[in-house]
Amino acid sequence: MAIDSGWIKVSRSILNHWVFTDEIVFKIWMYLLLQANHEDRKIIFDGELFDIKRGQHLTSIRKIAADVKCSRSKVARTLDVMKREQMLESSCFKSGTLLTIVNYGIYQCVEPAKSHQTATKRPPSEPPKSLNKNEKNYKNEKNEKNKTIDASDEAPGDRVKHKYGSYQNVLLKDAEIEKLNADFGEEQTQEAIAYLDEYIEMKGYKAKSHYLAIRKWVFSAIKEKRQREQRTQTQAQTQHGFKQNEIDFDELERRLLAN
Repeated sequence: MAIDSGWIKVSRSILNHWVFTDEIVFKIWMYLLLQANHEDRKIIFDGELFDIKRGQHLTSIRKIAADVKCSRSKVARTLDVMKREQMLESSCFKSGTLLTIVNYGIYQCVEPAKSHQTATKRPPSEPPKSLNKNEKNYKNEKNEKNKTIDASDEAPGDRVKHKYGSYQNVLLKDAEIEKLNADFGEEQTQEAIAYLDEYIEMKGYKAKSHYLAIRKWVFSAIKEKRQREQRTQTQAQTQHGFKQNEIDFDELERRLLAN
């Protein structure tokens, strides 16, 4: 890792938070806090220039998994939960994912007086209070609904399926999402999951294997959708050009008649 100096604030109350109950999840959370920018700066990432703000970190699931030493599917599930719990915000780019620590500026305030006040009301680096209120519900969901995060990665032959997508409609095994990432890339896989997740939510679509559905038709459906959008855009531009040409010819005719 590039960062090997400096420090961050962490409240002891994090010991009572749900992230502390899972070794890998806690490790990922601390990794993100430590990697986040402590000040605004520009960086080069995969040959592109990015303006990264305080509390943000430009990375990828692959890199986090390599640094934390766990599977990419584990990282993806963990980030998904943290986003739902409003601990993180993310933006995807061609070269990676920009992660933003919610309220980083509040918890990592460097002014002594404000730091003391913040520590009294809500300790620095502790996730938002709303997370504590939802802790009981989250634990119940873990026990009753095939939890999204596990205490350890499953064995390669495990049949357990995990929930993905904003609506949690897509069910995939660890081996399946690893295979999709390997064959199509993380960005396209996440796009396919989002597409199928919304399609299930809107249409009530059912399939025995969401993995096969993604491979058999979801990627094709996304490609066709893009082609339709491009055709529509091209037609709109063409029509606009015709109208412009008509206006130009009218103007030319008026000029000729005037002469």
